[in-house]
Amino acid sequence: MEKKELTKAAIPKNLGGYLAKQAAKSATKDDHMKNMMNSTRMVMHHGHTIAVETMYVVKVDGKKTNISLMVGDDGQVHCHAIPNYQFDSALDMVKVIVDQFPDDFPLKPKTSGGRTKAMAPMQRPNSKRGK
Repeated sequence: MEKKELTKAAIPKNLGGYLAKQAAKSATKDDHMKNMMNSTRMVMHHGHTIAVETMYVVKVDGKKTNISLMVGDDGQVHCHAIPNYQFDSALDMVKVIVDQFPDDFPLKPKTSGGRTKAMAPMQRPNSKRGK
């Protein structure tokens, strides 16, 4: 976008109208789009504007989460939950978030036939020392 166009677009009246249109568009999107997080990266290259928009639906244990992942121009993944970290992989980032916020991702005991499987406590093997 040229400086003149950008200046015109930033005028509060113009910007307000644009934002109102965007809000109306997003209100009409399908429900499956509501939990999608997107990240847009843009660069000018030899007079061309290149934009890459990435959308994420992050699920943990089959449930959608509100983890908003963003990708920088360098391809590094980051999010607001752990702002001082950057990752090469979105999966690696979600693993760290699950580890850092275990109360938000409780493990449910495995069940079989309606009964909860309890793990047997670890026992030492029988030792035959000194005999």
